[in-house]
Formats: sequence, structure tokens, C-alpha cells
Amino acid sequence: LFYNCFIRTLTLSEEITSIGIKSFSRCMINEIKFHCKSKLTEISSYAFYKSENRSEIQFPNSIINIGNYSFAYGKIFASITLPNSVSSIGIGFFGECFQLESITVSSRNSHYKSVEGVLFSKDGSKLLRYPSGKKETSYRVPSNVEIIYDSAFSCSNYYIEGTPIKCHFDSNSWKNYNVHAKIQTSYEPHLIFSLDW
Repeated sequence: LFYNCFIRTLTLSEEITSIGIKSFSRCMINEIKFHCKSKLTEISSYAFYKSENRSEIQFPNSIINIGNYSFAYGKIFASITLPNSVSSIGIGFFGECFQLESITVSSRNSHYKSVEGVLFSKDGSKLLRYPSGKKETSYRVPSNVEIIYDSAFSCSNYYIEGTPIKCHFDSNSWKNYNVHAKIQTSYEPHLIFSLDW
């Protein structure tokens, strides 16, 4: 819709309920504003893919669904807060956002939580996203994690330490992913993560 545009201020009116697929892909946006009584419920897949957002986005409490890769490869701020209304998050939604150091979730959200800036399902059994810009040099996956979502650690430049593991499988997880000590990605790693299983 507005592919590869420069937008000084993107103001979304009260009546808008959805931002469509690739609506603002590859755009440079100085500021995004939502109406105080926003009815926006969905940010579709790839909506802001590879866009550059120069100010922090304050998601309205009406947001329910954030689609696959909706902000992936974007140049965004260091932290993001998800409101209590969010109940569905696609894979890779902040994938390869190298400035993103922390994801925060409203304590009133009944579906997701944040632990030390890492995004989990509320019960902690699913690890959805480790921010690509997080500064730690090591990370231990909690023992109660059963599913690691596809792209959860994408482009975090890591070694993997641990014993072979098996994860439960759904459409967004790794299946029977064998992890052996110090399997290196093609990049110089800055993160070593361990598996507590």
C-alpha cells in the first residue's frame, strides 16, 4: 500500500481495525500514533517488514493479533511493550531487529510474559523470542520450556551448548532438534545459550 515510502507521522484513526499485509513494508516512519480510543485489533504479517521506525511505538490496548514477521528486519527502538490485550503473536514478529534489546509484556496479559526481556507464553512452556540486540553473552533456556518457536533465536549469533534434546512439535517449533556442544552458526557468536533439559 505505502511500500518504500517516507512518512513523517503515521496517525491511525479510531475506526481502523486492521493494518494489512505489507502495508508499510520498507517505509521510513518518524512517528506512529494510535488514537486514544483505537479499535485496531490486528497488525498483519509483514505489515512493517524492513521498515525504519524512529520513535517508540505505544501499542493500543485494543491489539489482539500481531502477525508473522510484522516488524522483522526493521530498524526499531531498544525496547517494546506488549499490552494486556495481545493474545496471538506470529513467528519472527521482531526477527532480526538488531536494536531490540528487551521485550516487556503487561503484567495483566493472560497469554504472554517477559522474563529478563525474553518473551514466553504465560506458563513459561514456550519460548517465543530472544531479542536480537540483547547484550548478554550467555543464556540458559529454563527447564520448563517445551517448545522453542521458529526464529526465537534467529540472528542472535550464538553457540549452542547442551545435550541432545527433543522438543514437542507444532507448526512454529523445532522438532527433535538435536543440539550438541558448541554447534556454531556461520557468524562469530556473541551468545552461548544452554539447555537445562
